[in-house]
Amino acid sequence: MHLPGWPSLLFAVATIVVIPVMALRSAGRVRQLRAQGAMPSRVSMLAQSLLSLTLLFGIAFSVGRSFGFDVFATPPVGAREVALAVAALGALFAIRALLRWTRDADEERRLAVFSWMPRTTLERALFVAVAIVAGVSEETVYRGVGMQILWHATGAPKIAAIVMALAFAAAHAAQGRKSAVAVFAIALVMHALVWHTGTLVLAMAVHAVYDVAAGILAGNRARRLGLP
Repeated sequence: MHLPGWPSLLFAVATIVVIPVMALRSAGRVRQLRAQGAMPSRVSMLAQSLLSLTLLFGIAFSVGRSFGFDVFATPPVGAREVALAVAALGALFAIRALLRWTRDADEERRLAVFSWMPRTTLERALFVAVAIVAGVSEETVYRGVGMQILWHATGAPKIAAIVMALAFAAAHAAQGRKSAVAVFAIALVMHALVWHTGTLVLAMAVHAVYDVAAGILAGNRARRLGLP
């Protein structure tokens, strides 16, 4: 692997600045549409997310290849690596449980994120597809390509990991402030998993499994709260 060039640095800037800004604007737009009762269908939103994440992965994969970074590189995986992946998954659910504990039902009802959560069989199928692609694309961007570029640019892996974790949290701004803090913690867990296992593949799997489970649980919770 050789040092990233200017296109890679532009990608890093887009990851750290442009995507979070777009996410913040999107969050504002969602709040406005929700207040007007004009939210698009969940099928439409999920399909759009699937397309956006696929395009994001394609760009990140191409940028990674430009400086010799193999997104799917997998060193020998043994019991230690599997145990770390299971521990990381458990940590993600613990963070989610702590987040749930900080909210009451009224606060939950105001969360725009429930608008994306699946209710029907078709929505669940689409959501699973989105979760799998998100696991692959977001780990590629934030724990893989973006992390490598920033690491080489700064020479400080810990600073690079913190910056990328902040960018990851900002990119999920539509989920609310408390969720952004939780997402930041989740990002740090995933950075640690990649660091200690030496591969993105296990992180991709953990990310996808968590997203699928969390999405289905959130959809069930939305129904219990009486949300449309």
